[in-house]
Amino acid sequence: MTRRIFVTNDRGYDLGDALRHTDLPPQDAFVRITSGKPNIFDTDELLSSIMKRTRDFTEADCILVCGSTLVSALVLALLARRFSLLSILFFDSRSRVYVEKQVRLARGDERDAKTNSGSARPGSLS
Repeated sequence: MTRRIFVTNDRGYDLGDALRHTDLPPQDAFVRITSGKPNIFDTDELLSSIMKRTRDFTEADCILVCGSTLVSALVLALLARRFSLLSILFFDSRSRVYVEKQVRLARGDERDAKTNSGSARPGSLS
């Protein structure tokens, strides 16, 4: 299970429980896409930064959704264009653990082709 955990917007959260989803040591496990309070009003710079930080993301990696909803939405939108399967970690406040969900999507180019042919298949969540 050697995979990295890409953190959408780290604002100093306790990410310790997320380490259950990787066998990497803490110093190697997390890739922080943004930290603190990013400037969400400069979307060009924000998108450029997200694209740089996710350049080496692979389908084996996972995304830990936290912090700014805009940052999380942009990260997921950009990665959905590149991958048909995304592993997403989110914090379940009731059980106080990070839960993993796999989202299967058609990549942007595949989705466009299916939509144009009239046979679009909705995404699935498991």
